[in-house]
Amino acid sequence: MDTKKYSVPLSAYDYRVLTHSKIIALMIGDQLETAKKKGDQRILSMTLFQLEELAGWLAAESNHAYSKRVREELGQICDQVESLLDQIKRER
Repeated sequence: MDTKKYSVPLSAYDYRVLTHSKIIALMIGDQLETAKKKGDQRILSMTLFQLEELAGWLAAESNHAYSKRVREELGQICDQVESLLDQIKRER
């Protein structure tokens, strides 16, 4: 099992969106609580497996969001996480 941690930069706004999503906060609460603050960003530290799970949870939560705004916000964060995943996999 790969235990290498990768940095996941999030804007303060995106971080807030994740903390207000009950499912996401439940599933990655530990990572959210230990996020490092760097300027106006929050940096999560996650393994590849955790990133892949986060992308799945974000997609699911986005598809079942209660409003268009939340759906778009979670979808945008999901796109960022998937882009990061693609980059990591290309570099491996």
